[in-house]
Amino acid sequence: MTESLPIPTERMAAATRTVLADAEARARAHSRSWIGTEHLLLALLDAAGGASGRVFAETGWSPIALSDRILSILANRGPDTALRRMYTLDVLQALELSVSEADRLGHFYVEPDHLLLAVLSDGTGSAEALDQIGVMRDSARAVIFRRFWEGE
Repeated sequence: MTESLPIPTERMAAATRTVLADAEARARAHSRSWIGTEHLLLALLDAAGGASGRVFAETGWSPIALSDRILSILANRGPDTALRRMYTLDVLQALELSVSEADRLGHFYVEPDHLLLAVLSDGTGSAEALDQIGVMRDSARAVIFRRFWEGE
């Protein structure tokens, strides 16, 4: 991906780079020219260590069930005809929000949990999808904050 991202490279944790690469691979696997917050959420759910999956499991959603629901939402979208693979505005907004979340928490590196907090924020495509599915985003955010403070 040659597109400029709103996270300075030196602040992006290796795990975050891996999640972004996985989101792009998921978009490509679904024949999409765009990388949306849904792809980012799927990548977060499957990220090494499964931290995001554990967050949703604590709120009553298995990562597999949540992935299946998100995939069904993506499958219901029409064909993609764009030629260039690019991040949606929702993803760029989520990336900016992840930097803000890291700053607010006093963290230098933007970790996958910061990305997850951003994806759960109001106004993103994934937040809308999660609301449609019935995921309690506030509960997931509370689990993430508890993890930060308990040092998980």
